[in-house]
Amino acid sequence: MDNSQVKCCIVISRVFPFPPMTGAIQYSAQIIKQLSTVFDRVEVICSSTDKKYRGESFVEFPPNVYFFTYRPSYLSLLGKVFTMQPLAALKLDCADGRGIIKDRLNVNPDSHVAIDHIGSSWSLRLLEAHLSGSNRMIYCTHNEEFSTRISLARSETKNLFKYLAHQLDAFRAYLVDKRIFKSASLVTCISNDDLNKYSSLYKFRELKLLTAIYEGPIKIDRKDVEKFSKKVAIVGSFFWEAKKNNLEKFLSCCESIFFTEDVQLLVIGNMHSDYLAYLKKRWPTVTFTGRVESIEKHLETVKIGIVAEEFGGGFKLKLLQYVFQRVPIFGLHHAVQGLGLKVGESIMTYANMTELCEGISREIVNEEFLNKLSSTAFADCQKFLDASIGVDVIRTSIFND
Repeated sequence: MDNSQVKCCIVISRVFPFPPMTGAIQYSAQIIKQLSTVFDRVEVICSSTDKKYRGESFVEFPPNVYFFTYRPSYLSLLGKVFTMQPLAALKLDCADGRGIIKDRLNVNPDSHVAIDHIGSSWSLRLLEAHLSGSNRMIYCTHNEEFSTRISLARSETKNLFKYLAHQLDAFRAYLVDKRIFKSASLVTCISNDDLNKYSSLYKFRELKLLTAIYEGPIKIDRKDVEKFSKKVAIVGSFFWEAKKNNLEKFLSCCESIFFTEDVQLLVIGNMHSDYLAYLKKRWPTVTFTGRVESIEKHLETVKIGIVAEEFGGGFKLKLLQYVFQRVPIFGLHHAVQGLGLKVGESIMTYANMTELCEGISREIVNEEFLNKLSSTAFADCQKFLDASIGVDVIRTSIFND
């Protein structure tokens, strides 16, 4: 296929990709930038509650990226039950968004299309009707959605309604992903773990790894960290129920262990104000920052960065933030997929939260060991600074170059 014939890609994304308040938004922004290198023109259709764009560019993105935004409307509880769309997509489906898609597809009849995240799958019917032999669909996944939702359902041991709701959402996600896979020419995964899960579920041939990259500031050394400091940190955004469940479970687990060893926990990340107030009241010995302008500033005096998600899937961009801010990583075995770091040499992992907390308390005074973890991880992760790898994956798969 002659790639000069295809100049435009229409991307359906969830939310306006700036500011990068969550890892998912950061990854979406990276996908858009990589597509802008492959295509002459990229049009991004996304939701926004405070920005109204109708074909304008935005200073944080390349000049060939144009945004079309709409304000999402929300379905009633009844509407959420009688649908086969996963909840993440239901939140964004509305007449205004559908109208923009129809208009842009009419203007660009030969364009490729891309679905960024399962939350954008509400657009699938419109995009399927657009596909022909000359244009193709790219599906950029953020998590292997079915397993993530099943894990979330199993965590609901006390609320039968929530358990059933998560099971239903998992079933919907499975069906939607399966349908997208039938139409897509390329499906990208953020980690090898997700790629293997998708391969076993759908037997799709054109699965490619499109890993996250690091675009933030880089710290040269760990000299700012006080030798006798016992400050550790969790970085994240805490809006999604799975993220809240992970955080609260870890806080309950570490409470007595950290208190006994005088370990100071800092939770850095955005969340709703009422949830922030609840956390401060429930765990008064923990420091909760809420949204901050500079995560890097808060990490300057942190001895260990924690990754304690029992479920959530995907690739944790906070891992790269820890690595390039020279913060040694301690996490759960399955929560640190994607970096390829070696346990005991560049990262420490544990089977459960109790072992993780005990390991942190034991090693936090071992300055030489922490420096070794940080330096080795920093050297091993240089490949995550190269955005051209993702560009090559898309170009080769779509244009057969």
